[in-house]
Amino acid sequence: GGADLYYEAAVAGAIPLLRPLRESLHGDRITRVTGIVNGTTNFILSAMDATGAGFAEALEEATELGYAEADPTADVEGFDAAAKAAILASLAFHTRVSAADVHREGITEVTAADVASAKAMGCTIKLLCIAARGVDAAGRETVNVRVHPAMIPLSHPLAGVGDAFNAVFVEAEAAGQLMFYGRGAGG
Repeated sequence: GGADLYYEAAVAGAIPLLRPLRESLHGDRITRVTGIVNGTTNFILSAMDATGAGFAEALEEATELGYAEADPTADVEGFDAAAKAAILASLAFHTRVSAADVHREGITEVTAADVASAKAMGCTIKLLCIAARGVDAAGRETVNVRVHPAMIPLSHPLAGVGDAFNAVFVEAEAAGQLMFYGRGAGG
């Protein structure tokens, strides 16, 4: 159609992330991308961590505050994050990754006891999208992409990303470690 299609806000809201992956880091070799790319689930897990609430109570609060959709299935079951992970992996690794290629688990099974156990171990639980280079049995390079709840140590930069914020942690050979951070769900 002779028109440009801009999709910067498709992943992580207003965080300028896709253009740096596509342009600024194009000449670098990105090895791993780890991110919190769904503000709704991050709000829910952060509320569970802060208050000890269960999933249902935290989801209700997210809905009341306008962070969760009337039907939150796409968010809490990880479909939204899987689609975003596919976009990130495609750009970061210069290959085509679809949402169907992404292993996906949501947060609906995360309990208050899980969150408390993570806290006792010096960790927190986040719904992470993880895309990394790998090698298959034949020695060929692969790209592995998954979305699932994960315990991360409180010392990791993503552990401090709370409320409805998003953040993506990029690891590249020349640039080293970079983190992009900003508001996700809600206004």
